[in-house]
Amino acid sequence: MKKSLVIYFLLLSAFNAYCSKLVELNNNTFDFTLNGEYLDICEDASGKLSIKDISGLYFAGFKVNKEQYAFNKNPQSAYWIKFQVKNNSSRDRLYFFETYSPHTDLIQVFVPDGAGGYIMKQGGENFNFHEREYINKNVIFSLPVPEGDKISTYYVRILSKNYSSFNFRIKSANYFIYYITNEYYILGLYYGILLIMAVYNLLMFFSVREKVYLFYVLYVMSAIILTMTDDGLGFQYLWFDHPELIRFIGYHFAPLFYLAAFVAYCISFTDMIVRFPKQMKIVLGVSALYFVYYILSIALSLPSPPILYTIPFITAYVISWKIYKEGYKPARLFIIGLSLILLSVIILQLRAEHIIQGNIFTVYMLNFGHLTDVVIFSYALADRFKIFKKEKEEAQREAIEELKRNDTLKDLLIKQLKEKEILKDKVNRELEEKVAQRTKEIKEKNDALEEANTQLKVLNEKVNEMNAKLDYDNWYLKKDIKEEIKARVVDTEVSYEQFNAVFPDETACFRYLEELKWKNEYKCRKCGHAKFSFASNPFSRKCSRCGNVESATAYTIYHGIKFPINKAFYITYIVHRKGNTISSEELAQLLDIGRNTSWKFKKKVLDEVELYKQKHKNKPLDSWEEIIL
Repeated sequence: MKKSLVIYFLLLSAFNAYCSKLVELNNNTFDFTLNGEYLDICEDASGKLSIKDISGLYFAGFKVNKEQYAFNKNPQSAYWIKFQVKNNSSRDRLYFFETYSPHTDLIQVFVPDGAGGYIMKQGGENFNFHEREYINKNVIFSLPVPEGDKISTYYVRILSKNYSSFNFRIKSANYFIYYITNEYYILGLYYGILLIMAVYNLLMFFSVREKVYLFYVLYVMSAIILTMTDDGLGFQYLWFDHPELIRFIGYHFAPLFYLAAFVAYCISFTDMIVRFPKQMKIVLGVSALYFVYYILSIALSLPSPPILYTIPFITAYVISWKIYKEGYKPARLFIIGLSLILLSVIILQLRAEHIIQGNIFTVYMLNFGHLTDVVIFSYALADRFKIFKKEKEEAQREAIEELKRNDTLKDLLIKQLKEKEILKDKVNRELEEKVAQRTKEIKEKNDALEEANTQLKVLNEKVNEMNAKLDYDNWYLKKDIKEEIKARVVDTEVSYEQFNAVFPDETACFRYLEELKWKNEYKCRKCGHAKFSFASNPFSRKCSRCGNVESATAYTIYHGIKFPINKAFYITYIVHRKGNTISSEELAQLLDIGRNTSWKFKKKVLDEVELYKQKHKNKPLDSWEEIIL
């Protein structure tokens, strides 16, 4: 009976020892992929099994892995992985064991000590970075493999709150040095390009003062932080002594910061605030809903599938397509870059869900996407600037054409003036001829000298009267020309450029306001006295009796304004013409003032119009000047 039991346990032990594939290393082995049926896996739900328990002769808890990419499906459990190695190399070689899941909380590797026991090596994100056996962004352990026909059994224990794949590599020392050198070099190029683009566009922001460049810089910096948390460089260079920050930064701060920066840049680039406010509300609404749900999922332990993270990106992508189809040309290159980012984010979340597995494409897709994306977005900003510049030049050309039309009207008036001058010269010539004829007659008829002199006086008086009339007409015509443009401003609707031609600066506005305010008479507001002297301040009156000084803007709607008065003039004029049909955003963009300033002064003008109507029993305003005083 005892002999049968011994045979049974020997057979059971042999089954456990050879149920998985054997890893065979040889002279050509540089990078061996350790997954699939090379692994035996045991789930330790209690988390209390020790290396002595699972390496015992009679332990039967291991099962051959049948999945190509296995992972800890239950993050609450500890997982034991067993694999066996035979070294067929003809020369002494050093090997390393590497996990391709750098965000594992705790990984312990048990290496045979040659005396029937095991040496434990451990690492992971629960330890300070410099406590690792090898200082590298990935978790790496030396793997001593004895030469000869001996088969060595190794154990790995993984305990991690997040999903950790059982995707391991056995690499020779020479290949490992080659691999990490190239990896760090490529990552250095990646982060260098991103930082260069960020600094360049930050300088552009300080140069042109357009907020879209600042949002672009924030977006690039958020991409740097996100990828550094994913590839492990953040832990290596930034928070190496604070492993407790990894989960907060990697799982909460970095993704949310990246999403917020992306949405802000998307809204700013497509100018949604001014051009597409409805679409902006949709993008902000979807993003806000995700933020609220994400916070609630943390506070209330609700399920939060990573795939939900892609919804705001998809929304922004669809809205950007719609904006481009509605004629917003600068969005053409932006959509190309947006497509790459959307694809990268979707692949990242699918990998987080273990729907697709990690490889060089899926692991570094976000880096590839950002590297291409920042260049495309930079070109998109340049294209956007070029398109806006062209639109501005076209608007300026239209303004110039309008001025030319005004010049044509002016030329017509000047032509009429010249015709009157010609008529005047013709009359003068005719009068000179008549005077010469009369003089000749006087010489011939000395007896009619008295009568001829009398007639000559009458003719001279008529000539003087006509000359005076012509001089008056000439002066009146010049006055009409000068007042013509101002009359157009008062009686008809003109553009801001035309309005600015009449009131080009604050001095013109103050002079006009001074004439309008005191065109009838001056009367002191304090004592009622009618005599004044000019104060030291320009465009002001000082009462001769009480010394009260009153400026041109006092007791008008322009008193105390904090922006140029010529722009306030135009707001008064255009609001009188159009009422509430012109928006504060349009006025702010046209006059280059703050939207809040535009809204407040527009409301002030509308209130004055309403008071005028109440005071005059709904009598319509004849001119915008009636609102001023």
